[in-house]
Amino acid sequence: MTDRASVRSAVVRIMCYNEEESICEVVQRLLAAADAHSYDVWVEVIDDGSVDSSVARLHARFGSTSRFSVLRHSINLGIGSVLRQAFRPCDKDAVVLLCGDLQFAPEDVFHLLDALQCADLVTALRPHRQDSVWRRLNTWIDNSLTRLLFGQSFPDIHWVRAVRSAHLSRIHFITRSPMVDLELALAVQRGGGKLATVALPHYPRTRGKASGARLSVIAQSFMDLLRIAAVHYARGVRGSKL
Repeated sequence: MTDRASVRSAVVRIMCYNEEESICEVVQRLLAAADAHSYDVWVEVIDDGSVDSSVARLHARFGSTSRFSVLRHSINLGIGSVLRQAFRPCDKDAVVLLCGDLQFAPEDVFHLLDALQCADLVTALRPHRQDSVWRRLNTWIDNSLTRLLFGQSFPDIHWVRAVRSAHLSRIHFITRSPMVDLELALAVQRGGGKLATVALPHYPRTRGKASGARLSVIAQSFMDLLRIAAVHYARGVRGSKL
């Protein structure tokens, strides 16, 4: 994809699991920031079976808002299923994905959309990461394995990102773990798309509880990484371009 049309609209999809203390603030700040920009923005919260009052608070506060919706899973399906929902095709120019924990300023979404004018996938880069040593170690291992298997890594590919929606209709995900993010990056790159990063602040989590670094998630991610590598090398043997 070399001729890039202007990005004028976006669906901002927010991952939510038991984020009752922060999710309404994320949506409110995002909608307020959208009013100050020229982008046509729709906000969708993807709730992965929260058992707190996240969804009830959202409906009570934003139920009549014309630019807002909630996609709710009746049970917790895990981050991989949420990512597959987040990167489904839409009728806007772009899709932006962020979390509902306020570790990313909702207003910074528009820096990603601005950068997307000259790219196809833009990732928010965290120069000063506010995470535990365990989570940072997990990221280092992930990056090292990706570099070993694919000859490159994708900085902060599992954090906030924006992608042109034209790519999404051509992607058929094979994983159901955080490795969906890697599939997305490889597919955009294989389709001739340009990947870019934008350095943006990362804030400490002050509300709610993180759940993405569980051992079961890490184990599934490792197995999915090997599956993606197998498909990648099979394409290479057939002469496909990365």
